[in-house]
Amino acid sequence: MKLKNKLKIYGMAFVFLTLSSSPALSGEYGQFAIGARLYNFETGTSDMNEVDIAFDSAYPIDLNLTWKFMDNLSLEFSTTQFKQEIDGRIDDFSGYMGELTQTPVFLTLRYEQQIHESDINMYFGVGGAYIMNDFDFKKREFPDSFFGVNYKNVDIDDSFALTLSVGAEYKFRENLAMCGDIKLILNQANFTVDYFDNTTGEEDVGLTSSMFGLGLKYYF
Repeated sequence: MKLKNKLKIYGMAFVFLTLSSSPALSGEYGQFAIGARLYNFETGTSDMNEVDIAFDSAYPIDLNLTWKFMDNLSLEFSTTQFKQEIDGRIDDFSGYMGELTQTPVFLTLRYEQQIHESDINMYFGVGGAYIMNDFDFKKREFPDSFFGVNYKNVDIDDSFALTLSVGAEYKFRENLAMCGDIKLILNQANFTVDYFDNTTGEEDVGLTSSMFGLGLKYYF
């Protein structure tokens, strides 16, 4: 991972921890939890120029830190990494384009509501993500005529995304909870394409994705 990307992650984590340790905010509500979830990650089909592109599924594990600062409000900081192979199709030609790696850092504001007097909390979340993108184009398998003018290289910029989520936590012990959620990631990234005739093109490609995850959380 590039140094500048590591610094961005560390910077966001530092801001989160600094805010959460503020005595004016923590007070009697200050409660932390750390957890992990196994996700099924899916990206919808999209297009780049005249090429239809499809993504395979990914099954990442995220790490998350939750800070409950009011009875019904909490902040969640989480990160993970997705790796997906991409296939392209144009007319009757199709082939492997490469591997897309995304490393998102999520910050989510959650509204929580206890279900009657049970140990189950439902929550609804809205937030944002900074996503570090990397595209490996070295293993392309298209025929030379696949794109009319074949791509020489493809680069992708980092991106920002809006996230919406809904989930639930079941506290089966004083400090342990099972958790599950569904997250929608509204993401769009800029691709830069270098052609063999030494021209360059740019295109914004929709990378809207969904995540369904289950995991465990430990409350301090």
